[in-house]
Amino acid sequence: MRNHIAFCFLLLLVGCAETATVGNNENGVASDAAQEVVYDDPHVRSVQLHPDQSETALPIVELGSSLTLRLAFDIVEAPGRPLSIYIYHANRDWERDLFPSEFLTSFHQDEILDYRASGATIVPYVHYEYSLPNRDIDFKKSGNYVLRIAEQGEEQEPLFERRFFVTEQSTPVEMGLDRVMVAGNRSSSIQPIVRFRAPDANANAFDYSVCFVRNADLEERRCVTRPSLDVLPDMAFYLRPDEAFEAHPANYFIDLSEIRTGGRIERANQQTTPWRMEIEPDYARFSGTQLAPFLNGQMVIRSANRFVSEPDYSSEYVDAIFKFVTPDGAPISGNVFITGSFNNWQVQPENALNWNTVSNGYEAKVLLKQGHYEYQYVTSNEVLNRAMNNGLPQLENLYTSFIYYHDLFARTDRLIAVQAIKSE
Repeated sequence: MRNHIAFCFLLLLVGCAETATVGNNENGVASDAAQEVVYDDPHVRSVQLHPDQSETALPIVELGSSLTLRLAFDIVEAPGRPLSIYIYHANRDWERDLFPSEFLTSFHQDEILDYRASGATIVPYVHYEYSLPNRDIDFKKSGNYVLRIAEQGEEQEPLFERRFFVTEQSTPVEMGLDRVMVAGNRSSSIQPIVRFRAPDANANAFDYSVCFVRNADLEERRCVTRPSLDVLPDMAFYLRPDEAFEAHPANYFIDLSEIRTGGRIERANQQTTPWRMEIEPDYARFSGTQLAPFLNGQMVIRSANRFVSEPDYSSEYVDAIFKFVTPDGAPISGNVFITGSFNNWQVQPENALNWNTVSNGYEAKVLLKQGHYEYQYVTSNEVLNRAMNNGLPQLENLYTSFIYYHDLFARTDRLIAVQAIKSE
């Protein structure tokens, strides 16, 4: 981690801050135990949900603003047809909590009619687009939201789900980052700090809470339920040192925008269907890809494919062959999975790596659209985990704070503000 951390403010805090561990996780990672995980359907690829102008930004829209979120995805090797989108509101812990009439001005369901077949690609697919809010789906309450895509009328059989946020931005927020040392860690951890004034002077300070997220990883959010009151009339929230964000291995990066040998592409074969691209090996002891652009855990399609006339419809799907080398070049006990922006960072059985006795390494084949991707390897093997964790840390990190107010009258957590800061 670089020595300099950018500060919005410098604040010495002591007192009564308390960190909430949502769900059963000893590291302060908020969990989603009340909601069943919905894995992407195998035919669904390249799902993006982001503000219109930035493919790497978190999907956050301000209540009542003219800005919109763009949902884009592909259905591979299947006929094009209208699909249904369903919208749900959730509390801070992602438990779905309200009736549609309580958080939407119109309907909680709509049809996705903007779709088109790919143009003369080797692997045929249908590209879908949807923008929200719109005249059919608009929000009247802030908070956490979930969208679900399904076949028409099949709400209980989702193809995939994604999370997004609607914020009020009703109060200014100061955010800073501090470095703290934690016993047992070889490097310092990052402690985010926020300070703000309640927009309602009569509100109970203990009805406010803050959740911190690093690099758009919503599964690893860390929430604080009690403020420090040493800065009245403001409130401050921060993670305890033992709950701070520890240094983590840098993500790997791959540029698949051009189908040719070069960069990290060792071989490109256009004689197969799909085309086959072999990527140089990733070594457990040397995590991450140096000089890679910061993608905030997101995939980039449109702005990555500069040599394709219509990236959404003309980009090819290729079989990307990933290779992973263990520290001693031998197979391990337990599985190794590849996960990344291409599958919403989900650990799925189809993304397990297989041992190749010829190359003495693990391999996985993933169907990917031309673009830019970040990814990591995941295993339950403790020895391999230690080796990967000793690799180079992620140098750039974006920390985002979500400020919630538990509104007893609305029976949910309103999202009153969002603020972000990048470590440098």
